[in-house]
Amino acid sequence: MERAHIEFEASEACEVYLNGLRVGSSKTPGTKETVDVSSTVRPGKNMLAIRATHRSNQSPSLQVGFFFKPVNAKWRIVVSDNEWKASKSASQNWQLLRFDDSQWQPAVSKAVRKADTPANLGVKERDSAAGNPKPTSPAIKASLADYDSTKGPPPPERFTTKPGFSVVEVFSSKTVGSVLAIAFNEFGHIIASQEDGPMLLLYDSDKDGKLDKSRKYCDLVKNVQGILPLNGDVYVTGDGKEGSGLYRLVDSDRNGELEKSEMLVRFKGVPGEHGPHQIAFGPDGCLYIVVGNHSQLDAPWSELSTYPKPYEGDLVQPRFEDPGGHAEGVKAPGGTIVRYDLATKESSIIAGGIRNAYDLAFHPHGNLYIHDSDMEADQGTVWHRNTGVFRVMEGGEYGWRSGWANWPEYYLDRLPALATAGRGSPTGMVFYNHFMFPARYHRALFMADWSEGRILAWNVESNEKTKARMEDFVVGAPMNVTDLEVGPDGWLYFSTGGRGTDGGIYRVQWNGEIPEKVTQLGEGIAKAIRLPQLYSAFGRQTAALIKKEIGFEWEEQVSGVAYSNENPARYRIQALDLMQLLGPVPTPDMLIELSNTSNELVRAKCARLMGIHSDTEVAERLVKMLSDSSPSVRLAACESMLRMGVVCDPSAVIKLLQSENREERFLARRILALIPESQWRDEFLTSASSRLAINAALTLISANTNRSNADAVLESMSRVSQGYVSDADFVDLLRVLQVTLHLVNVEKSLISKWKALVEREFPAGNSTINAELIRLATYLQCDLVPAAVKYLQTDTSMPERVLIAMHLPMMNHSWTSKERMALLQFLEAAQKEKGGGSYHLYVMRTSHALSDFLTQEESIRILSLGEQYPNAALAALLKLPEQLDNDTVENLIKLDTQIDRGGVEEDVFKRLKTGITAVLSRQSDEKAIDYLRQRWRKSPDRRSTIALALAQKPDEKNWDYLVRSIGILDLFAVPDICNCLLQIDVATEDAEAIRQTILQGCRMAESGQDPKPVLELLSYWTGETPEIDGAESPMATWQRWFEVRYPDSPAAVLPNELERSRWSLEFLEQFLAGEQGKYGSRENGAAMFNKAQCNACHKMNSQGNGFGPDLSSIAKRFTRTEFLESVLYPS
Repeated sequence: MERAHIEFEASEACEVYLNGLRVGSSKTPGTKETVDVSSTVRPGKNMLAIRATHRSNQSPSLQVGFFFKPVNAKWRIVVSDNEWKASKSASQNWQLLRFDDSQWQPAVSKAVRKADTPANLGVKERDSAAGNPKPTSPAIKASLADYDSTKGPPPPERFTTKPGFSVVEVFSSKTVGSVLAIAFNEFGHIIASQEDGPMLLLYDSDKDGKLDKSRKYCDLVKNVQGILPLNGDVYVTGDGKEGSGLYRLVDSDRNGELEKSEMLVRFKGVPGEHGPHQIAFGPDGCLYIVVGNHSQLDAPWSELSTYPKPYEGDLVQPRFEDPGGHAEGVKAPGGTIVRYDLATKESSIIAGGIRNAYDLAFHPHGNLYIHDSDMEADQGTVWHRNTGVFRVMEGGEYGWRSGWANWPEYYLDRLPALATAGRGSPTGMVFYNHFMFPARYHRALFMADWSEGRILAWNVESNEKTKARMEDFVVGAPMNVTDLEVGPDGWLYFSTGGRGTDGGIYRVQWNGEIPEKVTQLGEGIAKAIRLPQLYSAFGRQTAALIKKEIGFEWEEQVSGVAYSNENPARYRIQALDLMQLLGPVPTPDMLIELSNTSNELVRAKCARLMGIHSDTEVAERLVKMLSDSSPSVRLAACESMLRMGVVCDPSAVIKLLQSENREERFLARRILALIPESQWRDEFLTSASSRLAINAALTLISANTNRSNADAVLESMSRVSQGYVSDADFVDLLRVLQVTLHLVNVEKSLISKWKALVEREFPAGNSTINAELIRLATYLQCDLVPAAVKYLQTDTSMPERVLIAMHLPMMNHSWTSKERMALLQFLEAAQKEKGGGSYHLYVMRTSHALSDFLTQEESIRILSLGEQYPNAALAALLKLPEQLDNDTVENLIKLDTQIDRGGVEEDVFKRLKTGITAVLSRQSDEKAIDYLRQRWRKSPDRRSTIALALAQKPDEKNWDYLVRSIGILDLFAVPDICNCLLQIDVATEDAEAIRQTILQGCRMAESGQDPKPVLELLSYWTGETPEIDGAESPMATWQRWFEVRYPDSPAAVLPNELERSRWSLEFLEQFLAGEQGKYGSRENGAAMFNKAQCNACHKMNSQGNGFGPDLSSIAKRFTRTEFLESVLYPS
């Protein structure tokens, strides 16, 4: 079941059960309620049962609609009617599927018989008013019975959340505009950053506990992506007077506005959507900033950085960059996590290889998490990485690289995602550490997804035990959610906006009862230990006030909680956090003593806090903790050792290097890199443990890159490969080889043995191994083409076979005609697969690369099959000589005619037609040019392209076609056509031709281009050069000239919003809000999408191309009004 919800309306109170589970209830009599039951519906039979309470003298009624959408099917509906069963009373388990309702009576349908009028009840009206007669069973309205389910469901509520929750608007778009980020300050007020506007302060004006007013708070920094209130100041990321950076904003005169800014950290690169984003206050007292992949810390690499200088890691060159140009040329580390020490004012990088995470959040236990974005255009390729939740570790590498160089999830030199959530655009995230939600959401991670219009919930603690699944907590249409915060009241607040969309601030609240014992925090230290959202500004403020109330007994009481084994772990951890936050800071002796406690969560917390100290005894204790029985303790100890730069005996990390836990192996390698290689190189590389040797080899070559170490690594890996190696370890071994060859230029004599190994192993029975073998084979120039072409015919998944195919044109091989055709045929099949906007372009680029191996005869033969193999034909065009013989020209004309017809709409055919046009335009044979003129007349959608081709021959035969094309040209083509027309000794007096030329000049000027070619053409045609009046622009002068010369023609003025469409925005909004506009047709929408040529640039589900933004989930981000504005007034 893809989606399901229930709509119900009762004349009085009612409770709704699905499969025995109470999923909703009516809150207000006579009001329609909606509840999402997508996760409650079961395969097979389901039981929908409702208890309606009737106490008044009014005739009772109940109206129900159960809407459900099976996967890949249309919406369906079950409505309340007289086929339902009803009873005035019921025995136990009446709401369960196994209940026997055979004694119940059919319900009375008010739509079937007019049972709600006194006349039809056979009584006088006054009797009915007194309530004397009553139906034998509760009446059920059936007003939904006439509903046509093929039209889709009735317009739902904007937001749908879990049963028992509701969404309430706090501030409308009219009040706050488009909001990028929010944060609660010490007083429970919201600080909000307005897109293209100032930061706002949203406050409680009448002290009734409700935020109700908004005012400007600061305009010193624009494009604010991250907000952190701290100790009365506000830290933000954005664009200030000194550029892109982290700024501290200060209200120095305490007048309620931030009037002073100080740059603390500078960033270089492109700010905005892929620049520096949110800020988090860490348990160590430092600030943590997540930075997108188009920006970098603008400072020399710091020795404090636990993230070492990265390498690109892709062996095969040149790199296939994204065909759409996204992140082209962006190098490692891509996105990063930056730590800023408030005390020392030093910045360092702790993690990299991130694409574009927007937010970061600390779990109450101290671990840091991010939710990274995907590259939706890469869908269908093996290097596409879904949006994923990552635990950020000291020195963590997460593998993002541009283009096809993304590191696969299984690479040992990166850390894997803990959970994935498909496609999306993650924005805000927050851990819920309050008590106003049900217990199952306590300490859950809530994550916003802007493009998919949802808030996800994920229980991190459950995931550590059972791989908990993410769930949609709130979904909306639209729900362009940008940020999340937990408020002092315990509700989850979210903001909406971004990219000029309507914004607002909302809260999600629980409508059920909260036990009093949960809400009563107690007094004094008990209250401090139970205090929710401790690391929020309001949480820290409350804790500081409690400390002040307790006075000098604070130290004894808070440390006593931390020491006591009888206290729950969460209390002891919060006590340590309070001490770190408010003092006294836990001493090394205290942390060492507590690190011996029996509770693993407390031990892990102590290990993490030890990393702040530079104490010999602390370092020794951390080394011992590498052998702790708990993985979380071992990981925390590793991270603290990295932060402190602890150099230990190599034997301390041997077990970790061989661990089944990838995170442990990763951190152990980071620790090993701190130890002088002379203490471990030879012993570890010659170890009988293949896993130890492989991990030691990667550490050696990545930390100390030189020829001697490369030789030692290759020798060690050669020895390991000759023994038994598991598939997983063999993949790691191949990766170590790649990194070694990538970092060091190794002599060919040392490579020959590896060529033999690769040729012997390919193809393996493991597709992951084959992917790594093909990368090595391409670099080593192994001759795998025959085996690889055969492999392409297997039933291995298409993305994995496409990866193999993309490498083959890079191999030095004497191609046979049969091999070339087999590969071209495979690429044609790959083109028909569904994928993101760049997928088909990657495949096309591979076809073009293969064209280097085509003979001229093969190219001509392929062109004769162009309708079957359009990509191959497009590649074949590249091999044709400048001038063609008559037969080849005839074949091209024949192919162009075949594909220039209805029903042949795929983008590859459009590209092929453009290619044929270009080839024909350079022919000296007049027959080719005559055909282009004929095609110009028959194919209006190709006129712009053909005009550019005809412009290669500036003569009178082409003049009329060029003049008539001026108004439809893209701006880049206008100068070429104008310059061509200037070479032809013919002028036009046609008013419309001159008008269109003036309009193109206006468009050029409006877009910032020099309209000089247009001005010269206008003077050439008219023999006039109108005198410019003062500061008037040249195009405005020609517009005035045209109005005088051609008074009966339409003015040469670009259309404005009032003239662009015969439809008004107000009329369409009214129509869509009415009965006729409630439902649409998917089929008509798809037809319009194609007819209006939206599919030329955009994808909608599987239709169209990916040059422009993907519109598949646009309803989750934009309102209907915004849709209409974009259609009526396109930018």
